[in-house]
Amino acid sequence: MGKGECPEDAGFEDEVTLLSKFRHPHLVTLLGWGQHCLQRYLVYEFLSGGDVFQRLHKCHCGQQGFPWHDRLSVLLDAASGLSHMHNATPKAFHRDIKSVCFLSCVSCLHMGGASIELGCGMWEQMARRAGNAWQLRCAQRKPITNKAGSFEAGDVGINSFLGKHPGFAGDFQKQSYDFLVRELDVRNVPAKLATHCTPADLLMLSKKCDPSAHVWFTLAKQRLTTPEAIAKLARAFQVPSKTFSFCGMKDRWGITAQRISFPSSALVHEPQVSLFDSMAVGNASPEAHKARLGGHGGNEFTVVLRRVTTDVSSDTLDMCIDALKSGFPNYFGLQRFGTGVVPSSEMGVALLQKNFQQVVELLLGSRARRGTTFQAYCEASRGNFREALALTPTSCLLETSVLQYLSEHPGDYKGAIKCVPRHLRLLWCRSVASQVWNKVVSLRLQQDMRVLKGDWVAANSDDCAASVWPAEVRPLKQGEESCTPLSKVLVPVLGFAAKLPDNESKHLHSHVLREMGLDLRVFAEPECKDGISMPGGYRPLICRPSQLTVRMLAYPGNERSEAKARLVSTDLDQMLEDEPMASSMRPLSSAKLREPTEHLALVLEFRLPRASYATMAIRELMKGCPVGLSYQ
Repeated sequence: MGKGECPEDAGFEDEVTLLSKFRHPHLVTLLGWGQHCLQRYLVYEFLSGGDVFQRLHKCHCGQQGFPWHDRLSVLLDAASGLSHMHNATPKAFHRDIKSVCFLSCVSCLHMGGASIELGCGMWEQMARRAGNAWQLRCAQRKPITNKAGSFEAGDVGINSFLGKHPGFAGDFQKQSYDFLVRELDVRNVPAKLATHCTPADLLMLSKKCDPSAHVWFTLAKQRLTTPEAIAKLARAFQVPSKTFSFCGMKDRWGITAQRISFPSSALVHEPQVSLFDSMAVGNASPEAHKARLGGHGGNEFTVVLRRVTTDVSSDTLDMCIDALKSGFPNYFGLQRFGTGVVPSSEMGVALLQKNFQQVVELLLGSRARRGTTFQAYCEASRGNFREALALTPTSCLLETSVLQYLSEHPGDYKGAIKCVPRHLRLLWCRSVASQVWNKVVSLRLQQDMRVLKGDWVAANSDDCAASVWPAEVRPLKQGEESCTPLSKVLVPVLGFAAKLPDNESKHLHSHVLREMGLDLRVFAEPECKDGISMPGGYRPLICRPSQLTVRMLAYPGNERSEAKARLVSTDLDQMLEDEPMASSMRPLSSAKLREPTEHLALVLEFRLPRASYATMAIRELMKGCPVGLSYQ
């Protein structure tokens, strides 16, 4: 039964899409929806504690107690979930609140929709009964969650595509070695791990260098962010983390290589380890200067897309690849907005609105998923900060410091926010500007606004892609818009140094800010009393990958064998002359496979300027946002 065939089905998928976007500790997560014959089902996460109706019935029959303070907690939690729905954008209203809608997990209660909540046993039974006719679908035919967090691309304004190609299905970031990143220096030379150094070798080299020199080395890492890797280096040498400098931030997904520097006179103590876990260093050499943030030329990527659908023709794949060569919307990727349940921009909006209590609630709830972290959030939401502090794991340093302050100064949320390091508060606020940029670009592409008179372009450069934050810009004059490609247009990232263009794009900024409950004036202040400064800048609307090459491979294997089959080799593999790649893979000239047990993979190699996201390039290629999950 297709969408809209019956009156009662009108808007079904739109409603599912809306419900799937809600992420809150007191709302049950919608996982997907299924269809069997003429019946449709919503699939929620399974909560084993039953519903409030059952608890009330058992209490009435004398089988189980249900004290009044527990009932009050249920009401408070439900009110918190309802408030989140009512104040979300767009707003949603429940319309059918009753005791069976309140579900409990251990001692913490959630509120679910007026739909069927399926446990594991019921799900398996229904799947067996439906047989091949059963289809489980994710809302909007894309994953609800992603590696960057539990929010979606649409939550941070990533809604549009540039090309008109159809896209295709496949697995992106199936394995960590399917995503390789090499940082480019200012001469566009990639960071490559050709020689290996131990921590003792770094110390020895630093002692031989001139005291005014800086030691540079290549850092290759896996399952670590750049700050986490720097922290491991600092602990090994017993120095502060700020001793080490780097040019670009790399996230934990994939295997990355980048250049790091430190003053030659900074290392004094013998290293505490002989080798580093999850990372390797090499290619060490002395230089006269230190690494500076933004002082690189971009990144070189090797991306493997596994299990690419084979029901599309080679012409379709060629069409998708040609569309990627033309460029993609230069969105700020999901990594920009943190790894919590909610994007960091939501905390930034509350901070700019000076709603400090909401900032604390979002901060404490951003990682409150299960177990003691969720119980701690529940206690904090009731004002029991000492109990919440006792339940919070010691590894949650930020939450611990905030709860410690609130337990000593109840109600002083503004003071509690000052426990958050300034650079993190600044990151929250700048992520707001990033989200505004994403939303403006999405609206502009949806309204098919091409190059306009008054659009900003780089004043002294023919290729603004090489300079993401050009120092000088100029507006397009009358008649210039017809001969200026969209890739030359710069969209302002809000801040006191950025000016809005005098055209229709300016009204889009105002519209987005009103929707978010903000005013342009909060970005115009050079520095507010809280020390938050946002200079802003100009970012190319379109990004074009350079040196793009694509290879097609056929490889065999099921899920178990595929986990061990590498389709590309890393620098460390090449340095050790190790060949861990799948021995039976073979190159293809077309998308046709010979054996039914084979899978099709695409290996893409390309370069992007700094501050551009490869995940957004793959999103444009596949016509979806498949970060860390398969896309169909």
